Amino acid sequence: MRDKDHQNNATGKASACSEQTLAAYEKRYRQLIREAERHFGEVPTPERFAGWLIETKRPTLGKSTWRQYQAATVYGFKLDRAANPSITATIFDAIDRVRSTRAAELEDAPLRTSQQKAKRFKPGELDKINHRALSTKSPNALALTNCLNASNVSGLRPCEWPTAQFRRSEVPGFEWEMKVRCAKANDVRAHGEFRTLRWTHLDAESVNAITDWIFQAHQAEIAGAYKTLLSTLRALMLRITSSLFPKRTTHSTLYTPRHEATARWKAAYVDSATTDDERLHGLAIVAALLGHASDATATIHYGRPRRGENRSSRFPIPTADPDEVARVRRRLQQNLDRLAASQPSQGAQP
Repeated sequence: MRDKDHQNNATGKASACSEQTLAAYEKRYRQLIREAERHFGEVPTPERFAGWLIETKRPTLGKSTWRQYQAATVYGFKLDRAANPSITATIFDAIDRVRSTRAAELEDAPLRTSQQKAKRFKPGELDKINHRALSTKSPNALALTNCLNASNVSGLRPCEWPTAQFRRSEVPGFEWEMKVRCAKANDVRAHGEFRTLRWTHLDAESVNAITDWIFQAHQAEIAGAYKTLLSTLRALMLRITSSLFPKRTTHSTLYTPRHEATARWKAAYVDSATTDDERLHGLAIVAALLGHASDATATIHYGRPRRGENRSSRFPIPTADPDEVARVRRRLQQNLDRLAASQPSQGAQP
C-alpha cells in the first residue's frame, strides 16, 4: 500500500506538473546531490541526503525556495526509486521526512531571489521604466516596453507570448480578443488547454504594443531564440530598475505586469462583489483570465488590488469566455462542497 501511495509521474501516474517543471525539478535535484556528495565525500544514501538537506540547507532557505527543494527532492527520489527498486524502503522514509518538514523561520535574513521581485509597480513606475528604456541605446528597448505594456493589458506569462493570437472579436459587444495556450495546461493546474480574453475597447497604444510584441515573440520562437530574447529583456529590465531605484530592496520584473493585471482584475470582479455568489463568480472569472483551474493561486500569490483601482487604471479590464468561467466555477463549487461536508454540523454534540 505504501508503494502505491508514493507513485507519481516517474513511476506511472500522471503528474500535476508540466514537463518543463519536472525537468527543472530533476535538474535541481541532481545539483543538490552533487553538492551533498562534495559535503560527504561520497554519494549519500537517501536518508543521509535527506538529513543533510533538512539540517544543513533548510536553515539557509526562504519558504518558497524550501518548497521548491522539497518538490525537486521528492521527484528526484522517485526517479531514483524507479531506476533502482531495491532502495524502496529507505527512499520512502526519506521522502516522508522531506515532505513533512516545514521551512525554517529566518530572522533578519537578507531577501532571497523571489523576495526581491516586486508584485506591483509603484504609481508612475511603469512610465519611468518605459521612458528610461527608450532613452537607452539598447536595440531591445522597444521590445521591453511593448512586452511590459502588452503584459499589463493581458496578464500573460512571459513564456506564453509565442502562442498568443490577437485579433478583432466576432463576439457581439467586444472589439478585441486574445487566445493563448495556457502554460500550465493540464487538468490540475489549468481550466483547459487555451484561454480567451476579450475587451470591449482597447486604445491604439495598447493594440500596437500587443501586436508588435506578439510578432516579435513569434519570430523569435520560430528562430529558436525566444528564451534568449527573454533573458536579454530581463537583464535590461534589471539594469534600468537598479539605476532608477538604487535604494529599493525589491525590483519589478517581466512577471510583475501579470501580478499587476491580476490585482486590477480582483478589484473589478471580486472586491466589488456584494454577495457570496457574486464573489464566487468573480473569483472564477479571475481564474479563467489567468488560466488557472481554481482561484487559490491568484488569491494567495498575486498582487493585492488598490482601492478604486479598477476605475482609475488606464489598462482596460478584459472579460473571460463564459464556458471557461463555468469550468472554473464548477471546480470552486466542488471545493466548497467538500469543505462544507468535512465540517461538523452545528447541532452536533461535542
